[in-house]
Amino acid sequence: ENLYNNRYSATMRVRINSLYGERINSYALLECDYEAGWRVGDTFELPITVHSLSELSDDGFYNEYSALSYGFLAYCRSETDNGTYLGAEKSIVRNLQDINESICADIVYYLGDRTGGLASALALGNERYVQDDVERDFRRTGLAHILALSGSHIILIIGTADALLCKLFIRKKLRSAVLFILVPLYVIFVMTPIPALRAGIMYMLFLLSSFFNDDSDAVTNLFLSVFIIVLIMPSAVFSASLWMSFAATLLMVLLMPFISSVLSVA
Repeated sequence: ENLYNNRYSATMRVRINSLYGERINSYALLECDYEAGWRVGDTFELPITVHSLSELSDDGFYNEYSALSYGFLAYCRSETDNGTYLGAEKSIVRNLQDINESICADIVYYLGDRTGGLASALALGNERYVQDDVERDFRRTGLAHILALSGSHIILIIGTADALLCKLFIRKKLRSAVLFILVPLYVIFVMTPIPALRAGIMYMLFLLSSFFNDDSDAVTNLFLSVFIIVLIMPSAVFSASLWMSFAATLLMVLLMPFISSVLSVA
């Protein structure tokens, strides 16, 4: 999984099948001092140096705890681009992300490098095409989080799809069933960031309750979505992104009745 990739370096999540001639099956954080063309499902041989996660710098993209949140057990570096491509493993994840890359490339072609790169990040979660100076400006102004796909993006996209289905006069239960399939596909399509995963699970729980004509409890859905994420990815307990997303959503849910009452009085 590509976590960061530009013309000068790349950072990715890889599964190491063998190391020093021994068979293993562990995930590691791989940093390359060059632009890497590896994609999801690619298998390759590459000379690397292996380090402890404690050697990660706190002022870099990942520190020891954020690396653990991604399920990394080691930190690896590759300084020379002399790897050997061994083949590709086809899967629905790779197919969806291939489509993501193709659509983003078209967006950049028609809208231009700056606008298209920004649109690709905001709509499809692909930050690969964001120009270096644009990313730098967002970081300097403290708005870099806008480039990262979050729950608000999921709600906007899926909500738009729901509105379109309503316009087609599709019944509520059938609409819920269609959206229940679309939500996980879209979450995979946008590279599955944790805030998007949390929002996707919450929306699917809402659709389930809607399908069975039950009232959806947002607080229950929120806690259940976090439980499911941690159950699937135990290392996510180390993710600041998960807990910040959880806290922000919980605060909005708890304050919503108060805000609604104030607005209705006004």
